[in-house]
Amino acid sequence: MEVFNTVVNMTNKEFKNKLILGDNLEKMKELDSDSIDLIYLDPPFFSNRNYEVIWGDEGEVRSFQDRWAGGIEHYIAWLYERVEQMYRVLKPTGSIFLHCDWHADAYIRVNILDRIFGQQNFRNHIVWKRNFTKTLLISRRYATSIIKQLKDLGYIEREGSDKTGIWKVNDK
Repeated sequence: MEVFNTVVNMTNKEFKNKLILGDNLEKMKELDSDSIDLIYLDPPFFSNRNYEVIWGDEGEVRSFQDRWAGGIEHYIAWLYERVEQMYRVLKPTGSIFLHCDWHADAYIRVNILDRIFGQQNFRNHIVWKRNFTKTLLISRRYATSIIKQLKDLGYIEREGSDKTGIWKVNDK
């Protein structure tokens, strides 16, 4: 996988399996319509918190704020224009997976996803289950469902002939 932090000609037909660094709204405007098979979206959670993460061997502190001065309306407006671009670049047969938590889940579903994609196109709600140690675990039922959907869409396949093989991403 290649990583770019400069302007890239994203209309090139050889453009696949690339990670692009930059403002996703601006970068998506450079993509052709109906050109993406799968989008995974992991926006800020509207948690109203500041985060600090110790990163790397040198203990570098990286931080970001998940605070929105204009409240939920400002957050939804910010996210809406990005999801509009995602809808434009997503193929008619494509899928979008949105990762969010309870802070804005209902707002995002009703005010963004249902309006842009239509209520009838909602397929499933994946729920993470916390165990007593507060570690995030996905329930087996939902994990199996996700893997089956990705396999059926041709995004992943199991390496090796036995059921203990490792799942790998197909190079589409």
